[in-house]
Order: sequence, then C-alpha cells, then structure tokens
Amino acid sequence: MTAHDSARLVAHALAAADGRGVLLVFLEGSPHYYGTRGFESAVAAGFRPPSLRIPEAAFQVARLSAHEPWMTGTFVYSEPFWAFDCVGLRDPEA
Repeated sequence: MTAHDSARLVAHALAAADGRGVLLVFLEGSPHYYGTRGFESAVAAGFRPPSLRIPEAAFQVARLSAHEPWMTGTFVYSEPFWAFDCVGLRDPEA
C-alpha cells in the first residue's frame, strides 16, 4: 500500500464515520502521520487518555461534524482492550 493509498483509506474511514453521525474518532499513533490526516492532539482538544501508558503525543482525535465543543472528558476503553493488553506502550520484555 502506498502512502497515497493509506491517506485515502483514512480519509474514506473518517468520511464514512462522519456520514453515520459519529462524533469523534480516537487513535493511538504518530502525530506526524495522522496530524496531516485530520487528527489532532486529544489532550489539547480537552480529552484525557484512558491510561498513563499512552504518550500524550500519540493520543489523538478527529472531531467530526456532529461534535460540539462542550463534548470533552476522559476517554474510556472497553474491557477487551484491557483484557488483551492493547492499551498504550507495553514492555517488550514481558
């Protein structure tokens, strides 16, 4: 997959979510990569990460058209994220 294909895939996913009335899309990822694809610092946008294992720069959000400025708070992962240790940085030696 090329960088152009990847950018188109992210744009398509955000447009599909927006079309369904989704308010926000969160992710853990590179701010350099996703910052050019509609995402911004979630902390700067008024959200708290669900874990201290997530570096602040990696905690990002895309605010879609149904989002209202008062909609802020702590992001909470569902149980499977914790059960399968899918949150934030992990110890590679573990």
